[in-house]
Amino acid sequence: MKVFPAIILIPLLASLGFQGQEKGIQVRWHGQSFFEILSPQGVRIVIDPHTIDNFGRKSVEADLVLVTHLHHDHTRLEAISNKGKYKTVFGMKVDPETKRQDWNILDEKVKDVNIKTFGAYHDDSQGMRRGKTGIFLLDIAGVKLAHLGDIGHVPGNELVKSLGPVDILFIPVGGVYTVNGSDARATVDKIQPRRFAIPMHYGVKVFQDLLPIDEFLEDQDKASIINHKNSTITIPLEGKGSKPATLILGYE
Repeated sequence: MKVFPAIILIPLLASLGFQGQEKGIQVRWHGQSFFEILSPQGVRIVIDPHTIDNFGRKSVEADLVLVTHLHHDHTRLEAISNKGKYKTVFGMKVDPETKRQDWNILDEKVKDVNIKTFGAYHDDSQGMRRGKTGIFLLDIAGVKLAHLGDIGHVPGNELVKSLGPVDILFIPVGGVYTVNGSDARATVDKIQPRRFAIPMHYGVKVFQDLLPIDEFLEDQDKASIINHKNSTITIPLEGKGSKPATLILGYE
């Protein structure tokens, strides 16, 4: 993974609202598509939990668990320790008779978190190879976060329009089962998140089954890349740069 000098990052962080503020949205990455998000009102959100040994077995607590699709590395509810005390929202639903999976389109609210689901495909063949995946759009205290699940194609204009303005975009970049780095870059350019694109689901030092992040970073302006290194960051509720930054979390 490429590392960029801290001198580049300091003015960028300041321009995006990182001024030592504590109040905000806490985001923690556990590798792959697994994130913990803590809202300002204390709602604990977990997205796509896995139990891949390479990342170290996790045990987290949640009020809300979001599962974009039903593949095994996104559905491991045993990673949630407070069993029976959280709400699970699935981006996909299964017909009890045909067993066919389809998007589970929802619009719900839990305290300061509004949840909307959208549909996409797990491949670039309208689901013929890997099926479908859900997308979650969260509105947390006015900040809009979109988690694209295992999207396998550059989204069409209709989906981009349906999502509307996005502040923080969680985007797979590691190819093999999802978009590769080049298509992920095209997706970011199309959605145009107002603050950050956070890459996920790519090969890292401890887990190299996917392609590394390098292709996604190619031709990006170095001054727009934040290599945070730590797996946890608190994102201020306000702040916007002149263009979206790529925010790389943890797992070198």
